Amino acid sequence: MGLLKTLGKGLGYSLVFSLFTLMFTVLTFPEDRLREYIEVMAGDATGGRLSIGELSLSGLGGVEITDAALKMPAEKSPEGGDDRPGGMLQVQRLEASAALFALLDNVVDVNFEGTIQGGEISGGHVLQTQERFELEIDEIADLRFGTMGLILKSKIGADLRATMGGKGLKIAYGKDMSTLEAELDLDLSDSRLVDPTIPTKQLGPLSLSTMSLGQVQLTIKAGKSSTMGIKKRKRGPGRKKDETVIHLANVGASGGDVEFQFDAGLVAVQSGGV
Repeated sequence: MGLLKTLGKGLGYSLVFSLFTLMFTVLTFPEDRLREYIEVMAGDATGGRLSIGELSLSGLGGVEITDAALKMPAEKSPEGGDDRPGGMLQVQRLEASAALFALLDNVVDVNFEGTIQGGEISGGHVLQTQERFELEIDEIADLRFGTMGLILKSKIGADLRATMGGKGLKIAYGKDMSTLEAELDLDLSDSRLVDPTIPTKQLGPLSLSTMSLGQVQLTIKAGKSSTMGIKKRKRGPGRKKDETVIHLANVGASGGDVEFQFDAGLVAVQSGGV
């Protein structure tokens, strides 16, 4: 669940700009003031520092952002040494349009597309209410992790560098992650783990050299076990019959320093997490 949530949040860094839709109803709002507002709100939401090169409004509820960068703060080194860089997400272009009437009901309904980390994102849609968050992306092509991998490192414990592609991505959840629904089918090319650290009980953290993973395939689905056609064996008297599960339908790597392939892994999701 942590990885799914991280992916959702990682993509959310580029979507945090949807906060600007709250200002669209004021059609005469100065663009410079709106840019400053978005930078402040994005910083508060992510803990990083957002800078926007240019912002322009179009029509009713349309906006285009170019040359934006979200820089995350440095991480404290656990060994007490120099702080580690926090990573940066670069947005070359982001176009979005908001459903203005939905805002009257405190609903954020935004369609978007753009060029992020050198890759193209098309057919994006965010729907957020007080009860539920939904994210759909038709296609991601040639999105390079680059220094964004440092953002992932703080979440999954590894600095992953790769070029990512995928189609038909969907993530949705309600007030807690036990309502999680997701479909992720991703391909990572030229992937590698940069200076990974593996925790051990006996020897403490072990630092390894950069490891090439080559081509990585990752297919993950999440939802209620009954709707996914998965039967789970009951392991206790209080175990729920229809719980939320994360299904690792396909995880594999080939062409690098290591090769592996496995599927059918299951993780149960509790109300507060995995």
